[in-house]
Amino acid sequence: MDEREARAHILAELAPMFAEARRDGLWFRCTYQDLWFSPDDLEAAQANGRFIWSAMNWELRPPADYIAKMERMAKDAADRLEEAKERVG
Repeated sequence: MDEREARAHILAELAPMFAEARRDGLWFRCTYQDLWFSPDDLEAAQANGRFIWSAMNWELRPPADYIAKMERMAKDAADRLEEAKERVG
């Protein structure tokens, strides 16, 4: 199987996930790199030859989970900033 055929195979394998994501308002999350994409964003990236990974690398999650993760990260960063300000004086 050449690269073009492999790409087509992977995209076909992902088609049901794209359908489910769009139907249920879910996002793609790469399970080993914790990358998040809306279906439209992932489709655009894949059109440019990026993130063409088989279905076993993806899970579908509610975008609210991504927002909650970002909120936790922002709180952690704010806490570290306050701690640094206290140390500096």
